[in-house]
Amino acid sequence: MDFFIERDGTYYDFKPSLTAKIELKPAIESNTGLQAKEAAIRAAFEAWWAAHSQRITDLAGAQSFRGSA
Repeated sequence: MDFFIERDGTYYDFKPSLTAKIELKPAIESNTGLQAKEAAIRAAFEAWWAAHSQRITDLAGAQSFRGSA
């Protein structure tokens, strides 16, 4: 929660240091915690794709799931 402060039990506000909308994108893109999470998601997807891409590609050529013509 590097960008927010708790307003109450239900709501959060942007920290006062973020004063303009234009500051949000660079703050998000340079956040090391978010960069690490994005890298982990990408790595997980790449591992999943490596394990399953051949089966998915094989589906494109399979006729068995299509209705008979």
